[in-house]
Amino acid sequence: MPAGPVCWAVGGVAAFTLPFGVPALNAVLVSLLSYLVLSWLGLARGVGSRTVGAVSRG
Repeated sequence: MPAGPVCWAVGGVAAFTLPFGVPALNAVLVSLLSYLVLSWLGLARGVGSRTVGAVSRG
């Protein structure tokens, strides 16, 4: 799942730029990171529910 490494990379960049006080860049990175995490969780939840549905249907 490529979203995991992307989330870590964006989080690392955000953590690196945070002490330098670039509020606009930090806001963009945090929102991007949040979007990636939420979309990855939604994707994982969708795949899991489809798998459970297929197994329960037989």
